[in-house]
Amino acid sequence: MNTVLIVDDELIIRQGLKCIIEWNEFGFEIIGEASNGKDALDFILQKKPDVVMLDIRIPKLSGLEVAEQARKQGYQGKIIILSGFSDFKYAQEAIRYNVEYYLTKPIDEEELAKTIQKIGKNLEKETRHQEVMAHYFAKARDSILFDILEGNSGLGQAELTEMGLYAEEYQVVIYEKYSRHSDSACYRFSDLLKVANEENSSYESISKENNEILLLKGNFILNKFQEFLAHYEKEQKPQANSPLDSLFITYGCIVNTPDDIHISYQEALRLLQRRFFCEHRQHTIGYDQLPDLLKHGTYELTAQKLQDYRERLIGIIQAAKRNQMAEVLNELENNLYYAAEDIPKIKLYLTDLYLSIKERLAHLYHNESLPAVV
Repeated sequence: MNTVLIVDDELIIRQGLKCIIEWNEFGFEIIGEASNGKDALDFILQKKPDVVMLDIRIPKLSGLEVAEQARKQGYQGKIIILSGFSDFKYAQEAIRYNVEYYLTKPIDEEELAKTIQKIGKNLEKETRHQEVMAHYFAKARDSILFDILEGNSGLGQAELTEMGLYAEEYQVVIYEKYSRHSDSACYRFSDLLKVANEENSSYESISKENNEILLLKGNFILNKFQEFLAHYEKEQKPQANSPLDSLFITYGCIVNTPDDIHISYQEALRLLQRRFFCEHRQHTIGYDQLPDLLKHGTYELTAQKLQDYRERLIGIIQAAKRNQMAEVLNELENNLYYAAEDIPKIKLYLTDLYLSIKERLAHLYHNESLPAVV
């Protein structure tokens, strides 16, 4: 429903304007009235009605002065100037303040109805246009964010500032929602950090491959995120049905320039891919847990190493030494953590190891039932 303010210093005229047409039938609702220019201007700036019916000759501020000051202070609604004088000078001056509608008193019912119908159609068109523009702006902004995350934006500080993307420091966070009941995984990142993200002032959010990618901007939100991580470390194991129980979060390092955002993003992305190595019920993993391949070296997944582990594990199984089994498996896990191959290849390597052990044990203990691979 579009909203209307009626401004006239005569009570009988204000009452008449409220009754002269069926406003609701045209999609309008009268939300206020004023008898002088000062009250009218205050109401316009506070309530921002869609339409103002504004008499020229009113106390304190004239109708044209109200229109002028309202426009200067950002009012974008429709203004209908009412005047008892059919003087073209008023219409000329009104045009300067983007006033498109001018009616002379006494107000003709049919003329007012036509004007309101026309305004209603124009407001509807403008709303649709704004929705379309907002849609395309969001798509363009998402595209720019992707470029920034990938290190391909090429935008300068002035352009980033204009878009609200410039900050003194950044950090990229990726979080994945998972739940047996998808409706229950409805927590927002701002809820977890207990912050208001008005106009994307604290962080930018973008979805990719069913994950939410967040670009934290500035010291305030980065500190909030550190507080959140510290709180999580104290909890260790989140309670069932808590936000953390249905989230997995990775985060890259803090960087100080827009050109380095891609570094933080790539770290968070690599950590997401290495979730395979996380402990049971571990819900966060950060850049400091990435393997330092330069310092530690790369572990190669060779057939000889697979055969060595197979023989060692078969020997331990035959000797029924559980402690040694745990030690060898921990050693294998640590080695695989520094493997250069991706997670699917690591999983395949482990599957091959399991099947080769199972095959050997089947020959040694052919009367025993061995579990199948899962």
